[in-house]
Amino acid sequence: MDKVAALMMLLLFLSVFQAQAAPIRPVGPVTIEGTIQEVRWYPEKFVKGTPGMSGSAGKDRTFPARYVIRLTDLVLREPIQGNAAKFESTGGATIMLNHKVDDGFLKKGMRIIVFHYREQGDEGGTWTSFDRLEVVNARRGEL
Repeated sequence: MDKVAALMMLLLFLSVFQAQAAPIRPVGPVTIEGTIQEVRWYPEKFVKGTPGMSGSAGKDRTFPARYVIRLTDLVLREPIQGNAAKFESTGGATIMLNHKVDDGFLKKGMRIIVFHYREQGDEGGTWTSFDRLEVVNARRGEL
């Protein structure tokens, strides 16, 4: 087989097995109670799509401003719908809560309840939502 034929076969192979969107297993809705072990806030971020990629990775997208928090001492208030492994394997979970400003609303040590948390996405990003958040108690010294 000459080089041109080999190249044609390679291109045919690659076109048949183009990258497909790889969705993550959805989580929720689930109501989660936990203690904030770690908290970080990230501003809104625009990401340009990657040409040739499928799913959201191939499209321009904007990730909302959000807190990324690590919860420990979890209590699941209702049966989990979707991917339960996120909460069952470690006794804790990292979740993302959309929040427009870095106002210090969430702090390490707070005990919170996140009602109807949902998570979905693919290789291009993760999108989350929740119905409401309740602070059960603030850190010691802030009660």
